[in-house]
Amino acid sequence: MARGRDSTCGDLLDFEEVRRRLQLGTRTDIGTLEIPVADVIGSVSRVHEFDGCFRPRTKRLRALLVQIRAARPDAADIPILVYQVDHAYFVVDGHKRLALAVEEGRTFIDAEVGQFASRFHVARGTTIDEIRATEMERQFREVTGLDAGVPDVRFPLADPDAYLELAESVKSHAYDLSRDEGRIIEPAEAARHWYDTVFAPAVEMARNAGVARALSSCSEPELFLTLRRGIRESMDPGWQIPPSAAERGVANLRAAAPGRVPSALARVAGLSRSKPRVLDKGDVTSERTAGSPSLIRRPRRETAPPEE
Repeated sequence: MARGRDSTCGDLLDFEEVRRRLQLGTRTDIGTLEIPVADVIGSVSRVHEFDGCFRPRTKRLRALLVQIRAARPDAADIPILVYQVDHAYFVVDGHKRLALAVEEGRTFIDAEVGQFASRFHVARGTTIDEIRATEMERQFREVTGLDAGVPDVRFPLADPDAYLELAESVKSHAYDLSRDEGRIIEPAEAARHWYDTVFAPAVEMARNAGVARALSSCSEPELFLTLRRGIRESMDPGWQIPPSAAERGVANLRAAAPGRVPSALARVAGLSRSKPRVLDKGDVTSERTAGSPSLIRRPRRETAPPEE
């Protein structure tokens, strides 16, 4: 049950934080749609009054819902107002009506929808930690030029501080490349060169080291940082990884494998054993929403919803 009373509901996501961290685009008014209740994951202004399943947190609110139901049994039929971000929705007005719909066990509710353009995939199950990690990763890619150099590659890290070390690797390579070429290399070009000649070969080396299964909870950037720990050798001609650096990197990986003291890995990934995650690319547009079979366009109702 998506909104079951016995489930661990967690907290609602705050729309303003999501908008700021994901740099949402402009709003487009879509119209009145029938939306899945389980896809409503946040609120614009009342995240502390309801839990993640839209159950009231206080006795006062619970009592108020009883009064509303007694006075207006069809309250949950009045459309609520929501903001859509990719596949998720945030309530602007109608928190109590949605709470009543949840109590009734409804799986859909009518809503007037204003859609915000999003570059990232947001849906039921998305957490605020993933959104914050996505912001850090986005800033890292923009600062280093990787967003333009390799736009389809993502760099998830469990430890936000590790982005400083990863950025240092990219910028140091850009300096060496510019000196080797005798010209100032643009960030996107340098970032692409770093990815092709440093990052990708190092990750491939990590995959072939015989410990990839033991380090399956690591993302590729974490494998890269673990492998390069303590290595200061310059690249060989042709931008090849020196054999001595390769040997040291493999030794770092084996030392970080479970069953040994994971000092290098701990500095990169902390104590978490789950693979870090950032949000994928968003795939919802206004045109798609209007024709989506999972959303039913309804005529705008004349009844004005009560203020909440």
